[in-house]
Amino acid sequence: MSFFFNFLIKIYYQSSYYDIPVNEVQRLINPIDNNKTEFTYTPIISEKLRELVKIPESEKKLADELKQQTKNMNELKKQLDNGLEQQEENMDNKFNQLNNEIKQTKDELKQQIKDELKETKDEFKQQMKIIQELLDNFIKNSNNNSE
Repeated sequence: MSFFFNFLIKIYYQSSYYDIPVNEVQRLINPIDNNKTEFTYTPIISEKLRELVKIPESEKKLADELKQQTKNMNELKKQLDNGLEQQEENMDNKFNQLNNEIKQTKDELKQQIKDELKETKDEFKQQMKIIQELLDNFIKNSNNNSE
């Protein structure tokens, strides 16, 4: 391992002084990026060396980031879906509650009107009874006076 690591360090420092083909450096760095080496500790490839040989981030790293972003997007979508379902459920509950309140108010108003009509009817009957008694008394008195 130390030989390879030292070799990379030499490449890094010597690349500014010697002509080492870029594809050779890339060929050495790619296995490290893709975990295809058997080192106990993975050597660190500096950003400056990557810039010098124009090596992009490893495909595995990019794939992992893409997977993570996809996972994050799926979690966000799931949260949004759950939020929308929750809102829909809340709206349904509120709608049902309002419908029940309207029905209850309607029933209360019907009962109140029925009660008021019954009371008015009873009052009217009482007044008619009084009027009838007065008429009866008037007729009696008239008949008594005429005799």
